[in-house]
Amino acid sequence: MYLTFELQKNDQLPPNNVAPHLTNKCTTYEVEVEDSPRGRQGSRQGSERGSELVWTIQDEPIKPLTNGHIITLKSRGNVISSGRISVVTDITKHWVTMLLTGGPRRAKLRAPIPWCHLAKLDRFVHTTYYATLADHPPPHNTFTDRPSFANPHDNPYEFDLDPRETQGLQDKLRRTRRLAGILDITK
Repeated sequence: MYLTFELQKNDQLPPNNVAPHLTNKCTTYEVEVEDSPRGRQGSRQGSERGSELVWTIQDEPIKPLTNGHIITLKSRGNVISSGRISVVTDITKHWVTMLLTGGPRRAKLRAPIPWCHLAKLDRFVHTTYYATLADHPPPHNTFTDRPSFANPHDNPYEFDLDPRETQGLQDKLRRTRRLAGILDITK
């Protein structure tokens, strides 16, 4: 059984007898990635060895990547895999790693922060804990020559956070295992 997705925009109005939540089309597009994936530790890996493959995005996508989008990974015109962006699994100073689900193989996609639309908790983590996040990998080569990236201690990214939500987000972060492990705040 294969899933198929419509890539063209449908401007027709849905029939009146269809529930509105069933008429929404998925956002589907292609993403160009490097020729070979990396393993969990960042080393190049040509074959899958029990852990997810981490594909690194090469070119800016047509839309910011976010949860729920269905993407097709391509390299040199060849389709590698397809899947739905499920959840952020890792955040570094300059990159986000996202889990792709629903495809033939479990895979992850690593993308630069500016090419992603992060959820509120992920934005909070990146802004609040920027100084403690991993420096590696360095910024995508598209950003390395920009003056805002010259000082590795200054955060070149800006996310609007409501100060009234800070305590609630901090509490939610303590309860969220997927990000608490990154920051080692599970205590």
